[in-house]
Amino acid sequence: MVVSLFLYGLIVVALLIAELREDRRAQFFFKPLAAFGFVVLALQFGAFESLYGKFILGGLIACAAGDVFLLSRKSQGLFISGMVAFAAGHIIFSFGFMKHGFEYDAAMNGKSIFGMAIILGMLCLVGAVYIIPRAAREMRIPIIIYSIIITTMCVLAVLTDNIIISYPLDIR
Repeated sequence: MVVSLFLYGLIVVALLIAELREDRRAQFFFKPLAAFGFVVLALQFGAFESLYGKFILGGLIACAAGDVFLLSRKSQGLFISGMVAFAAGHIIFSFGFMKHGFEYDAAMNGKSIFGMAIILGMLCLVGAVYIIPRAAREMRIPIIIYSIIITTMCVLAVLTDNIIISYPLDIR
């Protein structure tokens, strides 16, 4: 496992260098390796041992495909395919989080979850106010739908009250 994490870390560093140098050939090589590296790590961590793990694995595979589609910066069709793949991945993650189950802190009376939902909703609203007017007319509805999917996934992740899932999103 340590060797896999080390190798994966090297791939990510190589991808970051390729991005900073704007080296498209290196990006085309390292981006798919980095994206599918998550899939390999999920398998090594036992993704097939539970339904939750299978959902997460499915989401990672969909998002890895999205990363590959988004390598092309000139094709609107590939951009939309990447967006659909990421949306599918986030929906699959959402089902995984629902399968994981949710925790309710009675002492907080749901205030932290309510606060988090308001903050996420406001972030989406701010993003929509900023992005939507600048987006091509035909992309506005897909962007709104994608934003709703991501917001829903984030809320479900925090509701699991699992620090590994929700730590980056946990505002409590």
